[in-house]
Amino acid sequence: MFSGAITGLMLFLLMRCTCSTVKKGWFFVRASNYKKPLGNTNNVAVLVCNEDDFSSYLEAGKHKELFIGISSREEAADVRMSPKKFVLSMPQFVAGLQFDVVLLIGVNESEAPAGPFGYSLKRKFLSQIYLGASRAKRVLELYSSSDGGGPTTLLDTAISTGAIIHCEFDELPRI
Repeated sequence: MFSGAITGLMLFLLMRCTCSTVKKGWFFVRASNYKKPLGNTNNVAVLVCNEDDFSSYLEAGKHKELFIGISSREEAADVRMSPKKFVLSMPQFVAGLQFDVVLLIGVNESEAPAGPFGYSLKRKFLSQIYLGASRAKRVLELYSSSDGGGPTTLLDTAISTGAIIHCEFDELPRI
């Protein structure tokens, strides 16, 4: 689907993955594959909504050569982009930066639980999704895991109207 250079395409996909697929770091390879048609610009970002998941991905030893980790706003201001690496961060750390491709990881129902503090947690989570999604210029892929409760219901309207294409991981478009 994405052979050759990425043109003026804006694609919104929501993929549901198994937890083991996410834990294996499949997105490191996907982000690296997106880098190839973009040439020597660092226009790919993997943004992680969950702080614990972000910390574990940042420490992914066998994949460290593939990304530039940004774990604060200060680091984002000082980062020197690499022609061969993608950015790995959380949405709040890269506010103000733009990327041709954003993979937003952890758009899970479990991130916005119901309960006495549910409203404020949902509002914070929705802000994370918005901030991460608004970093994308051409392609946005949202990922949820079945272990995280699947896609957040905050996106139900966007899915039902076709603004977001919902598919399973094995239906993921090829790059």
